[in-house]
Amino acid sequence: MKGMENFTVEVSPETFEWLGLTISQSQVTLFIVTLLLVAFGLVFRYYLFPKFTERPGKFQNVIELLVEAAGKMADSNLHGKCAGLYAYSFSMMVLMVTSYLMELLGMRIPATDFNFTFAVAVMSLVVIVYYGVKYKGGWGYIKSFGKPLGIMWPFRVLSELLIPVSLSCRMFGNLFAAMVVMDIVYEAMSYFAIGIPALLALYFNLFDVGIQVYIFVTLTQIFTGEAIEED
Repeated sequence: MKGMENFTVEVSPETFEWLGLTISQSQVTLFIVTLLLVAFGLVFRYYLFPKFTERPGKFQNVIELLVEAAGKMADSNLHGKCAGLYAYSFSMMVLMVTSYLMELLGMRIPATDFNFTFAVAVMSLVVIVYYGVKYKGGWGYIKSFGKPLGIMWPFRVLSELLIPVSLSCRMFGNLFAAMVVMDIVYEAMSYFAIGIPALLALYFNLFDVGIQVYIFVTLTQIFTGEAIEED
């Protein structure tokens, strides 16, 4: 296609040097998102939360619906167990959705950096192992890998270690592909990139992101349910 002969997309985000450190664009985005969420958390806890009433207003209704939805989602996947997991799930959803929306401001989102997706996937594995040990005990959790047959032990351990790879590759692949599609559209339309890219951005930054976040959190909860499942 004319005008796209030199079109390229970098798999790794651009980096720059600061105080002897190599920092990527995705890290900058994640840092900004973290600051925004911390600021909002402080405002919410010390200013908005004390104003909550028994007859909620619109804002309180939205917050309560989101928290309730996260709780029901965890309960349906974990059958009422691991009550604290919904807080982790809700936090991950807020972090991911907020970071994805930064693309609307022209910033590279963290999920298009495999380092980010792998890091959050490892966090999920830690959560899964934590609840497995909590419900079965350390030795009981290890022994569960060898059931129903001892020969299954190495395969079960391997499948557990591959959970971060599965979660991270799925998210990275989908959202990096979405970024590439958007870059191709902008490059192909050039000066006429009005309207259509905006509609595509709404899809990729809302609908597609929502699906990926939902899948990530759901799989984390399902894997946790398998880890605590009675033999």
